[in-house]
Parts: sequence; C-alpha cells; structure tokens
Amino acid sequence: RRVHGEGWRWLSRNMLRTLQSDAVIKMLDFNESKRLPSESVVSQWKVLIYDSFGEQVVSLLLRKGSLRKHNVTLYLLIDKERESIPDVPAVYFIRPTTKNIQLLANDCAKGQYESFHVNFIHPIPRPLLEDLAEQVTVSQSVSSIAKICDQYLNFVCLEDNLFSLQQPNCFASLHDTSKSDEEIESSIDEVATGIVSVLVTLRIVPVIRCPRGDEISMSICMRVERILRTLREQRNGPLSDLSIGRTQNFQRPVLIICERTCDLTSTIRHSRTYQPLCHDVLNMKLNLIKLEVNGKNMRYDVDTNTDPFWKDNRFKDIPSVAEAHEKCVQQFQAETTSIQKKGDPTSPLFDMSATQQLSDAINMIPELQERKRIIDMHTDVLTATLGQMRDRKFNEFFEMEEILAQQRQLSSQEREKLMNILKDSTCGTADDRVRLAMLFCDGLEPQAAMDELGALERLTSTSQPPLDLRPLKQWLAMKKFRASTTLKQSQAKKNVFAMAESIGKRVASGVKTLIGAGTSQVPLTSLVSVLVENSTPEAEQHLYFDPKLGQPGDQPITNRRKEPFRDAIVFMVGGANYVEAQSLTEFAQKQSAMGQARNIVYGGTDLLSPRDLLEQLTHLCTIQNPTV
Repeated sequence: RRVHGEGWRWLSRNMLRTLQSDAVIKMLDFNESKRLPSESVVSQWKVLIYDSFGEQVVSLLLRKGSLRKHNVTLYLLIDKERESIPDVPAVYFIRPTTKNIQLLANDCAKGQYESFHVNFIHPIPRPLLEDLAEQVTVSQSVSSIAKICDQYLNFVCLEDNLFSLQQPNCFASLHDTSKSDEEIESSIDEVATGIVSVLVTLRIVPVIRCPRGDEISMSICMRVERILRTLREQRNGPLSDLSIGRTQNFQRPVLIICERTCDLTSTIRHSRTYQPLCHDVLNMKLNLIKLEVNGKNMRYDVDTNTDPFWKDNRFKDIPSVAEAHEKCVQQFQAETTSIQKKGDPTSPLFDMSATQQLSDAINMIPELQERKRIIDMHTDVLTATLGQMRDRKFNEFFEMEEILAQQRQLSSQEREKLMNILKDSTCGTADDRVRLAMLFCDGLEPQAAMDELGALERLTSTSQPPLDLRPLKQWLAMKKFRASTTLKQSQAKKNVFAMAESIGKRVASGVKTLIGAGTSQVPLTSLVSVLVENSTPEAEQHLYFDPKLGQPGDQPITNRRKEPFRDAIVFMVGGANYVEAQSLTEFAQKQSAMGQARNIVYGGTDLLSPRDLLEQLTHLCTIQNPTV
C-alpha cells in the first residue's frame, strides 16, 4: 500500500504522463495486477474500442505501433461500422454517455466480440449503469461482460506535466448569463470531475487554494473537495488506501485553482517563443501541426518524448530556434559525409580491414533517418512560422507591445503609431489588431478604457472591413463587473487577481517582458510563487480547503500550515496557455537550481489559443450585449 506521506516523493519521481500511460497499459492488460512472466496473460490478442475522447487520450500516450506491443490488433471507434470478431476479446475505453451505453449494449446483444472488458473514462452515473444492466439482461448477454471499471482518465497529457481536460468553450459557458443554474452546475461538475481524475492518477489528496471572491473557482474547489472526501471514504475506492496520518501533512502538495479572467493578457499577447507561436499562427492542436508543403497536406507530431529538437528549443525565441536548427543541419551533414567517405573505396578514409567501422555506420542509418525526419519537419514548421510572422508584420506588434508593457502613458508619437496600426487592415490580421487594442486598454483605468473603446470604434469603423471590437467590449465589461464585485466584498482586502496583476507588473518593470528578448513571470507564476512559499500576507488572502481535515461543508477552513509547499498542481478554469506553461516550468527549474526543489503540474479546461479566446469573448458579447 502506498501511503499519502510519500505524496511529494511520488510526484517527484513520476510524471503525470507516465502515470496515465501506466494506467492505460494496465487497462489493455485487462486490469490485471502485474504477474510473473510464467503467469502472464497479456499474450492474448484483443481489439480496442474507444470513442473520440478515448482516442485522444491513447494517441498521445501510445503510438499505433506501441499498441501492437500490447497485443492490440485493431483499434476502432465505437460509433463507426465494425465487423464482428466473435473469437477475440475487446477492451472498451469510452465515456459513460447515453449514446455510448446504447452502442455497447448493442455490441453485447450481437455477440460482436468474445468478451467485453469495459472501461469508463470517468465514473459512470448510477442511472446509466442501471440502464446498461437492463439492456444486457433483456438481450441475455450479461455473461459476455467480463469486467466494468471506472478509470479516472478524462484528461489528455500533452507533455510530462502538462494536461488538458479537452473542454473547449468552457470560458464562455461559465460566463454565459443566458444559461440556467443547472447548466452552470453541470459545467462546474464536469470541470471538477476532470481535476479529480488528475489527482487520482497522481494518487494525492492535496491542500486546495483558490482566490477569495471568485465564485467560479470557489465553486469548483468545493466540488473537488467533496468528491475527494467521498473517494477517501469509499471502501476499495481509488483513494481509500491513502494514509490519513496528520504527521505527514507537511509533505502534501497544493492544488491551486484559478479562473481565466485573472489574466487574459498572457493569452492574447504576441509571443516570440517557438511553442506559443506554433499554437498561435499554425493552430497546433494535441501536439499536431498541419501544414501544406509543396501542395501536399502534411501532419507533424511535435512531442517532447519523441522529438529532442522540440524538447530543447520549444521555449526559445524564433531567432535562437533558427540558429539551433542550422547547427543541427550542419552537424547532420558532417556526420553523413564522414560515413559516406568511410564506405567509398576511392576515399582516403576507406579501410577495407575496418569492417567494424562499416558495420557501425550501417547500424547508424536508422538513427540518421530519424534525425533527418526531425530536421525536415522543423524546416517546414520554422518556414511556415516565419512566413506567418513576416506576412502579419509581427515586428510591428512586438515593438508596440513592448511599449505597452512598460505601464506608462504613451507619447503622442507612440499613440499615433498605435492608432495607425489599428486602422491599417494590411497590418496583421483583424485578430492581431484586436489583441493589440485589448493590451492597450488593459493598462488604463476603467473609465479611461471605456472612453478609449469609443474612440477605437470610431477610428476603426472606416477600415475595410471595420474592426470587430466585440471581444474588447466584452472584456472591459467583465473587468468592470469584477472590480465592482471585489469592491463590494471588501475595501481592505485585495482580490487575488488584482494582487497577481500587481505582482506581475512589479516583476515586469525590472526584467524583460515575454515579448521582448527574454521571458518574465506572468501573473499566474507570480501567484503560484506566493502560494507555494505560503509565508506572506498575500497567501492568507486565499481560501484554504483540506479534504483531510474538519467536516465536509461549503466553507473553507483556516490555513492550518505555514510551511512552503514543495509540489503544486496549477489548474486554469477557462483555458490554460503555453506562455504560462513555459513560465511555470522555468520557475520550477530556477527554484530547483537554487536548492528549493519544485515540481509543478499545470493544466486547464483546454489549451487556449488567442483565436479561441477572441471567439468566446465575441460569442459572449453577442449574447449579452454588455454596456460598458
């Protein structure tokens, strides 16, 4: 039994992606415990049936060839037409939805496979389980179901410690005032269930912190706490074997839940680093980049586990990435030339007696082919990225955003240049200009920002086509509402997001900004720094929940500990982004280099691109038509 006192060591030794991969592999092994080689039962061939979400989870963990190593001969979508294979068992990996339950029951009734090993991506509600039981009873196929398991795997791992719940449009859903309370509660339940799945996979019961005054994050915190309490109390539940010893509390990690409105600028700012740029200009999704190269549609998989160039350079600015790429090309060409000369009888380097050298050269061919594939892939990706940056005149935006990041009043020349960019339809895309307008208004006082909105609407109305400023209008309305809510709650206490922004501005004033030559802490990283240190007055202004202490309820408890947290799980409701992922990773690395080891897992309801955010803000503005 693994006790909870080992929680931080467990998180330190094991990446989230590794643990999720282990869980999927165990599922493919019919959820059998590890056996001795002589007792192995995994040699039995099987088919894997999943839905679209299950496919995303598996494809990011195991390549198609890896599935064969686990004796999976076929992998098929549950909602597609499939041939019957009555002599082969099937492993199902599906969400517990009404549609999937019906499809599963139909397969059982037809005897589609020899046996059915059913794995639900997250726990199945009792009404749906009873529905399945009724259907297989009517079809007299109960005996064909070998096992039913709840897997707690409703998230995808994009990197070792980066995850997404794959809940697009969550930001708009939670802020949509036209939705009923039941719909909002359902969205909150879905988010909380996904967070709990991550915690179950990590096998930890953390302390939970969230902003004071933010209803969304607070509601999710309370829901997560209640679910964790229930799971710990369940006999043979996924967390029932974790120790409840209070002497080991100092080793526990902290779960920090924030909501996207704490900082929209990190999502909309134009970044110079490789990974955020690929997400922004090339629409990278699930580590996949789709490009048209020489008239062919190419699909490039950029993964830190299989692509060393991506792993080493994804946080670097584009000029540095281009330089690193050129060095890789030169090194590859030098090595291949040397190998060719050693095998060429006319070359001075040729030695007929050096058979071992020739054998080594032959053995290097697969490695060289893989390196060439990676070099060619990043040649195309870099070419496409640089082309987009050039066509969209990113240098204009970089320069102006650097000025705006200084948090000072613009000179008349700077303001004129800003306005010329915003009304020039040939400068970037419409989204680029809206993002710049949002950054401009972000640094202004509320009333000044509203006045500028009117001026910008008049200025850009003559553009062809006119600039759609609905995202800016909605954002200013949301900021106004948050400011008024915070003021009503307390005149003395700062709201967490205002505090985070203040810290971020102080940091930005002394270091280079993300859009400059280097990177700085974004507001989220500043906030995480405060909460993991857990020793400042600002940390006391955040709500504290502990599923292991006190009685279950709807209220936070007093902070029971003052020691720093070694590990943190940071979750962004409404959408994470790669800029924050980079900032948190670099923060953890710097802390470790200073002898203060930090392990940070970061994720959100989705990986939010600037385009995604603008679309959701536009949707909200269309529905609510706010008055600012």
